[in-house]
Amino acid sequence: MVTTAVMGMPLGRYFVFVSGVLLALLFVADWYMPQLAAEEHRADVDRTVIRIRSAHQWPERIVIDTGLPIILARGVRAADLPPNFRP
Repeated sequence: MVTTAVMGMPLGRYFVFVSGVLLALLFVADWYMPQLAAEEHRADVDRTVIRIRSAHQWPERIVIDTGLPIILARGVRAADLPPNFRP
């Protein structure tokens, strides 16, 4: 009797190997490349207050008056409205 075992792709081993190689390349690149010179810190700028101004103007506010009576369209009768409709 011949049995065939279906083996799936070893994804775990693949990801461990590839991530290990990439991590090693990062360490090599960090060791090989020169260190960047740190920039001088400028203390003459006061960053405690930041003011942002914009030339954008918002549209005027729309006021909807809900106290006015509802005007029904022609051909609509009060009997056609749902029972819980309150004008």
